[in-house]
This record gives sequence, C-alpha cells and structure tokens, in this order.
Amino acid sequence: VLALLSQVVILLADVFHHYKRKLFRTIRPRAYLKQALDRAPNFAQYEDVAERLDYEVGNDVWRRNPISRKYDHRVITSRITKLRRARSENDLPALLYMLRSGLLRNLANIGEKKLYNRSYLGTKLLIQEYTSEVMQCLEYVRQQQTSEILTTEKKLQFFRDTRQSYGQSALILQGGVTFGMFHLGVVKALWEQEILPSVLCGTGVGALVAAIVCMTPDYQLPKLLYEDYIDFSAYETRVDGSGSFLRRIKRFWHEGYLLDTEVLAQLCRDNLGELTFEEAFQRTNRVLNITVSSTAKSRTPALLNYLTTPHVLIWTAALASNSLPGLFEPVSLLGKDETGRVVPWQPFNETKFHIHATTGTPYNRISELFNVNNFITSQARPYLAPFLSSPLHRHARRGLYLKIISVLALELSHRTKQLANAGLIPLSVLWANPSIHDAVDTQQSELTLVPELTAGDFSRLLMSPTNDALRYWRTKGERATWPAMACLRVRCLIEMTLKEGFEALR
Repeated sequence: VLALLSQVVILLADVFHHYKRKLFRTIRPRAYLKQALDRAPNFAQYEDVAERLDYEVGNDVWRRNPISRKYDHRVITSRITKLRRARSENDLPALLYMLRSGLLRNLANIGEKKLYNRSYLGTKLLIQEYTSEVMQCLEYVRQQQTSEILTTEKKLQFFRDTRQSYGQSALILQGGVTFGMFHLGVVKALWEQEILPSVLCGTGVGALVAAIVCMTPDYQLPKLLYEDYIDFSAYETRVDGSGSFLRRIKRFWHEGYLLDTEVLAQLCRDNLGELTFEEAFQRTNRVLNITVSSTAKSRTPALLNYLTTPHVLIWTAALASNSLPGLFEPVSLLGKDETGRVVPWQPFNETKFHIHATTGTPYNRISELFNVNNFITSQARPYLAPFLSSPLHRHARRGLYLKIISVLALELSHRTKQLANAGLIPLSVLWANPSIHDAVDTQQSELTLVPELTAGDFSRLLMSPTNDALRYWRTKGERATWPAMACLRVRCLIEMTLKEGFEALR
C-alpha cells in the first residue's frame, strides 16, 4: 500500500510540474525562451530558440529594416547591387575590379559590435546578405574556366593579393589555470562553423590548448574536440584534499612557489611530445604563437612561433608560459640543434623563463608577422573574467553592479602597482593583479569571449584537471561563443572563402 501511495505521489508531482512548466511558458514566454537559450545543448538548437525569441520581442522587424546609424546601409546596398549585376551579367572584369578594390573586413562599419547586441540570432539581414553575396562572387571567380582575361596565374594572383589586403584573423587564448579548458569549447564552436583561424596564440593554460590544436591534424580534430583526448595521467598520482593543500603551502613557504612544476611538465610532455614550432607548422599549416618572458632584464623573446623560434620544443614553451611567479618556478626552454639533438635553448645567455606582469599583449607583433587585423580573444583568467562581460552576450551581467566592480578592480590594480614600484610589496604579486585595460585590448578589431562564472567555479580553481572538468568547461566555452557567432561569421567567412580559393588554386 505504501509503495502504491508513493507511486501516486510521484505521478501527481510529475503532472504538477508538467502543467507548471506549461503555464510558465504561456504566461512568461520570454523568460522561458531565455532560459531555454542558456540551456541549449548545441548551436542548432540555440539558433532555433534565438529565432523564436527574436520573434517574441520584435527583433525580427529590426533585422528586416536595413536602416541604422551604426553602419552605412546605403554603401552596403549599393555594393550588393553592383556585385550581383556583374555576376548575373558575367561581367568578369567589373567583378574582379570591385572585389579587388573594395573588399574590406569592416566596410561601412558592418563589424560594429553594437549591431550584434540587439538580436539574439544575428544582425541586420542586409549585412548577412552582403557577406553571402561576396562569398558567392569569390566562388564564381574560382570556378571560372581559364581564358585570356583570367589565366590560372592571374586567378591565383587575384586570390593571393585580395587575401593579403583583407588580412587574417587570430585566436588569442589567455590564461585560465583550471578555467583554461574553457578555451577548448571556443575552439570547438569556431571549428564547427568553419571559421577557426589558422593563427593561434596562447598564454598560460591557453598556450597548452593552442599547442594541442596547432599540432593536431585536421582528421584528428573531431577526436580532440568531442572525446576525452587530452592525457591527464600526470595528475592521477596526486590526490586533492587537505594533504594536497598543506603540501602546496609548505612548498610555497620553503621554495617560493605553490604548484609542482614536475607534474605540469609531465602533462605538457604527454600531450605535446617532442615537436618543435617548425615541425608543428609543417604538420598542420596552423601557426602557433606562445608568449613567455625571461627573468633577465631584457625579457626576450616575448613571442615564440615557427618564424622567431623554429627549433624550440613546444612543450617547454607551453610550460614556460604557465610558469607564473608565485605559482611555479621559472623553467628553461629546450630546442633541437642541427642534428636533431635536444639541447638547452639560450638566446642572449638567458636560461629561465616565465610569464611576467609587464609582458603586455602580443597583438602588434602578431600583426607584423602574420598580417592579422582581426583578433578573437578567449579570456579565462580567473582574476579578470568576473569583472569582464562581452558586449555580444545578452545574458551577461550588466548595469551598475558590473560598473562598480570594474572601477574597484582598476583602483586595486593601480594601488598594487604603486606599492610594488615603491618596494613595499613583492613584484611577484603583480602577476595576479594586471590592469584590465592592459589585459584586454579595447581596439575595434577585437572580440572578447568570457565564460559565465558561478561561485562554485572558483572552488575548482586549483583542483587537478580531469575529463569530467574538461567536458564541463568545454561546454561553457561553446555557450560563451554562440551569442557572438553572427558577428564572428561576418568578420571571418569572407576571409575563409579567400583562403579556400587560394589553397585550391595553389
């Protein structure tokens, strides 16, 4: 009888919750759709819910209306008309001229972030129509049979020169400690939409993620992005708990650093092997950049890649990039000599490297070396992420609270630097207290993706990484990227079409 009564109670509870959810959807459809948007398991379902939510709040009308003060719709309308006419009339000289002379990433300010912050699904339909038309025109040129007007050499030169003029994108993966696994979700979201840049730069745990991506061939990327591909066995002998915490405190007291460098070194070796920057580039044609800084006063080099340091072992660079003062001891870089033998790498007689508070952003150097003019930054630094909010995340924290917290954080950063410069506190304290403006470039060419953090996330900060944690943070990375996808597509799809055309003709 009790068992039967229990089943009846469970059945009644299920019926109650069913009608409660149904009533909630009817009375407050916007709130229900916003919750569904935040819980979407994949991007296809996210788009479906976003479209319904746009219709509910009237954003579909805003998208159909091309007029906005934030961009010049007249220029875009004119370009679409001229490109479409030239393509439909097979006027190849006119089409080549327009594409070659007027193809800009931010033409008429279509990359303005505020254009992507109103609609949950995308932006003005006119902007998406322009992007689609340019891609069709480029594909039309590529498919043209060779003739006197367009020889194979001229076609290749067109794609090469136009691609050079348009510029490249770079994905910057900044820091994270345990939060750094968030970067893998960002990579997955971009890869699924075929807009993953071929230039990546990593700092801290972001360096490890960037290195794994840049040395993994295309056919193995699904395994990396969908399965438990990363080897965490280096941490299996370590047990988190009170003993682990006391061991870290004792190590910091006696040796000056908190975490075990040997375990991190083993993690880097297990996942990156003995590849150099040059060997990784030859394997995947993706450009890996890792930022480090020397303990010497010259603090060189700031950026390691296949051009500046082709023979340096990637795992040692990733380890050095993770060696934050106070957390890890400085480490030495290793490289391969002309015979392939592993030897210490010592430019300017500098032997110890780590991340330094004054290293600065790598944007300028990357722009110089690889023609980059569009930066996508995945920001997972635990001491910055709570104070940051992407302008493209409609569900992100807004209002007076965030402004107050940001002002307090900047004031704390300023006062800490003053105390350090006066010699009243150790300089190593600065690694945990960089200026927000130093860490996040405010230039128009950058998009910043930030995880939505909860109080419980910070309890995981110094826990050893596991596959369960990897899946958790990978999902957070995907969900942080989806609201920005419309802007990312407009900024990157034409670039990817130019790249595909050039590589197909080369």
